[in-house]
Amino acid sequence: DMTEEQNIQVYLTHHLQEIYPTIKVEVHLRPTGFYRGGDARILFRYAHGLKRSSSCGCKRIAHGHLSFIELKTVEYANRNLVGCVLHDIQSYIRNVYFAFRENIITDSPGFVKIAYTCDAGDTYSLELSTDVHDVIVLETETTVENLVNWLVEKYRVQLENAGVTRVYMSEGLMKSAS
Repeated sequence: DMTEEQNIQVYLTHHLQEIYPTIKVEVHLRPTGFYRGGDARILFRYAHGLKRSSSCGCKRIAHGHLSFIELKTVEYANRNLVGCVLHDIQSYIRNVYFAFRENIITDSPGFVKIAYTCDAGDTYSLELSTDVHDVIVLETETTVENLVNWLVEKYRVQLENAGVTRVYMSEGLMKSAS
């Protein structure tokens, strides 16, 4: 008998090979880190740019992620409080642009300009109307590790009151932090 993972691999390989008969298709499944055994989870979208990243895609000033935040709680946690905290977090960070203060060139009412030059010399610039776009400015580079630390500090009291013991955040396929 095949495992569920093996069944999925065979199914996807077969169907993709039918769609792309001239290409050799191989499907390999691997854990993504999307589920850490937490007790409650939300999805959200955000964009940012990482001038110090080793990845060309992450250096782009406005690349985005479909991400999740997952909370691990004590056994006796108040599920209503956990749900309220997640709702507050999701409402605050849904569809935002996270900016590193060091990269802000202009910050005036209704408008922010962000720009930077990467180590390789590539220059990126982005202008956002803050009447249309939510921009959250951090004092650190906007890596997932720094985002989860910022989030925990911002919501520390609510998280503690809800019985949350750990916060996981993912920025997509293979990278997450807690």
